[in-house]
Amino acid sequence: MESKYSEVIKVDVPRGVLVKMLSDPMMFLLATGHFVVIRKLDNGNYLAALINDVEEGRTKQESYYGQVYPVTMAGSSFVYRGESFDKKMRFNASVDLSFMAKDNSINITIDLVADDKSFLGIGKVKFPITAEHIVKNHVIPFMKRFSCLIREADESWLVDPMDVAKYVRMKAKQLKEGIITVHNCNVYAAFKIEGGEIKASSGKFRNLLITGNDVLIRLMQEKEKLVLEIADTTTMNIMEVLKEIL
Repeated sequence: MESKYSEVIKVDVPRGVLVKMLSDPMMFLLATGHFVVIRKLDNGNYLAALINDVEEGRTKQESYYGQVYPVTMAGSSFVYRGESFDKKMRFNASVDLSFMAKDNSINITIDLVADDKSFLGIGKVKFPITAEHIVKNHVIPFMKRFSCLIREADESWLVDPMDVAKYVRMKAKQLKEGIITVHNCNVYAAFKIEGGEIKASSGKFRNLLITGNDVLIRLMQEKEKLVLEIADTTTMNIMEVLKEIL
């Protein structure tokens, strides 16, 4: 039995970033909510598991193991194929970037084929995972959140030193979880945010390292304006400061 579903959505992600995400099977399959890449195999394929836990109130998960093949290109589409080791379940997933340049739209298609018809919610529904469920309940929310994170990472604000405490606390409430950095040519400070509140802070003021509540006080004494940003800790070299709060 087969379950197939497609939907076009808009994403606020630069094409280069999106291509990197779609080229990484661990990242892309994470977006499906049910397929998980465990590791790369010696043959170049990927060991993967399908987590079957969609029945409401279920406490026990069922896992099906198989392999996912490296991504291929079909025109402007990124295509993934996979199958369980017993060949009873197969899937194809594709993301078409044809309309990316026009209006930032992508077309997501999931195609599931399973020998057990109840697996796809056909007949007597047991533990149904359908293509529509994966796209609507997992891939689309993941892409929207991914877009928000990229947009937040690109945002920065130029603030007066006397206003820095107000801005850090305001952005902390909006960010909920993450790292906020504040800097100019003389200082570099970082704030760890949890639950919308500042949980730890550290700043390097020329050669002096300060932590705790004194960081905001010291920033307010700066004479030059400060840049406030949502930090991308994977690309920014701020470990000397972050090691005090992570």
